[in-house]
Amino acid sequence: EDTRVVGVRFPISLLKWLDSYSRIAAVNSESRITRNSTIIGFLETMKALMEYQEKTVWGKSHQEMIADVLASTNEEQSK
Repeated sequence: EDTRVVGVRFPISLLKWLDSYSRIAAVNSESRITRNSTIIGFLETMKALMEYQEKTVWGKSHQEMIADVLASTNEEQSK
């Protein structure tokens, strides 16, 4: 999968927590777990939760809603 380096500022207390969590998770799974993989895992989990919420609360994903807005804008412009 393609990746891109992104700089993000984190509060030091959160970084310490992430590092601690990553070390504990690595010991428990007996594998190497990096801070980066921990952050990506959390973000992917949050993305899944948000997508589930969008479909259950709004009835559509945000991608579907954007497509609807673009389609309606195109229809309005073609009138």
